[in-house]
Order: sequence, then structure tokens, then C-alpha cells
Amino acid sequence: MSLKCSWMGIELDSPVILASLTPTSNLRIKEHVQFYSNAISNGASCIILPSINTSKHGEENLNVEIVDTHIIETGIGKNDSMAFSVLGPTEPNIISIDYGINLLKAIKKEIPNKPIIASLAIIGENEDYSETIKKIQDIGVDGFEINFSCPNVETLNGNHNTRIKEIISIIKDITKKPISIKISPYYNYREILEDLKGQINSITIANAHLGLVPPSLQQNNEYSPFHKTKIWSPTGIYGPFEKPLTYYLLYQYGKLAKKLNIDISCVGGIVTGNDVIQALLLKADVVEVSSGIQWCGTNIFKKMNQSLVEYMNKLGINSIDELKGKALDFIKENADAVKENIKEVKAELDESLCKQCSECLCIDRLCLAISKNNSKIQIDQELCNGCGWCVNTCINTAIRLK
Repeated sequence: MSLKCSWMGIELDSPVILASLTPTSNLRIKEHVQFYSNAISNGASCIILPSINTSKHGEENLNVEIVDTHIIETGIGKNDSMAFSVLGPTEPNIISIDYGINLLKAIKKEIPNKPIIASLAIIGENEDYSETIKKIQDIGVDGFEINFSCPNVETLNGNHNTRIKEIISIIKDITKKPISIKISPYYNYREILEDLKGQINSITIANAHLGLVPPSLQQNNEYSPFHKTKIWSPTGIYGPFEKPLTYYLLYQYGKLAKKLNIDISCVGGIVTGNDVIQALLLKADVVEVSSGIQWCGTNIFKKMNQSLVEYMNKLGINSIDELKGKALDFIKENADAVKENIKEVKAELDESLCKQCSECLCIDRLCLAISKNNSKIQIDQELCNGCGWCVNTCINTAIRLK
């Protein structure tokens, strides 16, 4: 059994890689490289550099505008955070070309023989792109990821499809390195992907769910995730909150990618080993880890790879290729069969464990099947549909599904 795989023709030790991200602290090369070294030593098989602003030069602190992180809580449990939003305009979270070049040189010196992908932001003129790509090419990278994923990318760049084609053309005139375009979750790329057949090697799905509420629309700004910013711009929410959107987009683009013979890299809400497995089953070729590091540290790569090994051993799967895309053919075809099976599931009460605490009584909630009669909890089997909510809410583990 092996975790080795290929993405865009690049051979990797595992499908779990480090996404393009900018640390939340100020930037300095020495510490930045140490962060990458920690990720690699813990099992990240590839580094994607932070997105480079091709028109911005200099080594000074780039976080000069108001940028803040706002934690989003689930409301389910104490200190149970679901995501965070990075507040403020896009540019401060993107590195300059000078910093990017020096960072790339330092990584190649300190962490040799590991694949490195350069990420380019959609900021700058065509000549800026040409200059940046030539410099990066001279130092050496294994591929490019073009970042169209930020929610405000259309606002910044006008005609989306035209800009994608321009940038792809610029890169291909300079280098033969593989290209992935990092797509926005708010734009339909099916037509442009058909047009780009044979010109790109991968798409990256999908990043940055949009934060919706600008402060200007409210009298009391604490309800806006942007209440600390002077100027609102549509920007991203990151973390486990994004996972359902990521899975849906994998399903949406999986069969098209297979048809066009392009790979898929996915990023957005992937924070556990099980999340990685689900993404691979939905046709991801590699899984990029970003905000999960905010919760778990770089040790997250080791845990994810361990989960993959355990899962594949359990099912007798010998390679990542055997795992990829296995779920796609079953999603629609088996929906009715799953529905029939659910009809046979019922909740069952173990009276020896029941403490009659009444925590499970749902008559004032949504379930009509559980009631109390003569001081005893009862489950009406005709009304029970086997949803399992009572199993989750029972504090005495007295209810199970049969």
C-alpha cells in the first residue's frame, strides 16, 4: 500500500499538500521557511507559495492596511468555533514579487528536493506577469497555481474569462511547467474549462466562502464580520464552515475534469483525515491544507496521512488511484436505495439505561415520536423515521438505532 500519487504530472509522496496561504503574523524569511520545514517534516508532500502580487515590490511589512481575523462560532457548544473570516482588502494578504523571490530561494536551499508550486494573484498588468514568471522560472518551480478564487476577483478584474486566457497565454509563452487555475466558488467555469482543454493541467477548488454583510447596511456593526474594517470589500470565510461547499463543487466538476483529462486539487474546510478521504472519493487528486493548520498546527499533515493509511488498509486499497473518484458514480444512482434503507431504521430505548431525565422529549421540537407516559419515556415506532437525533441528544446512551 502506497500514498504516492501524481498531480499535474508531478510525483508526490502523498496527496496531502500545503495550500497557498499567508501566515497571520508579519512576514520574515527565516521564520517563514521554518514554518514550511515543519510542514514538510510532518508529511506535507508539496509546498504552494503564498500568492504573489506581480505589481508590488519591496520587502517591507505588507500588512499595512487593516486586516483582522474574526472567529465564527457554531452556537452548538462552548468555544466551538466553526470558521474564521479574514477581514479587509485582498492585497495585504498577498506577498510582493521581491519577497516571493527571496522566499523561493530560501526554501530551495533549506528544503531541497520537494515540489514547489508558485501561486500568482490576479493583480498587475501583463508585463508584470511576464517579469514575475521569468524570475520564478530562473530560480525553479515545479508548476503554477493561478489564484482566481478570492470572492472579489470579478470586481477587480472585469471580464473573467478573458483575463484567464490572457494569463494562461503569458505563462505558456515563457514556460512549459504545468498550470492549475484556482477557481472562485461563485463563478461557473464549465464553458471556460472546455475552451482551455489541453492548455491547463488542473483546477483548484475552491477556497474563500464570501462574507456577506457590509457595515454600511447596518446601524449596529457588530453583526457584520467586517465591522472592524474602514472600507468593506467582499472577502473570505475559511475553515470547517466551507467543507460542504467544497464537497459540492468537487461533485459538480469531478466528471467534467475526468472528461477533459485535467486534475483536481481541493482546498476549503479540510481539517481532518476523514475530510481528506471524502475529498479523494469525490475525485480530488490532491488535497490542500490551509486553515486546518490554524486549529491543529503542522502536525495535521501527519494525522491526515495516518488516517489515509488506516482507511486504505482496512478496505484493502493499494493505491491512491484506486481511491480517487469512487463516490461519484454512486451519488445519484443509489439515492433511492439509501432512502429505502433509511425507512427500515428505528430508534430503540434501553429502559435499563434510561434515567427518565426527559432530555430526549421532543414534542416541543421537531420529533413527534418520543413521549412520556406514566413517567416512562416511550418511542412510537410508527412515527419514528430513524433520523437518529434522539441518539445524539440522549445523555445516558439509552437510545440506539436498530
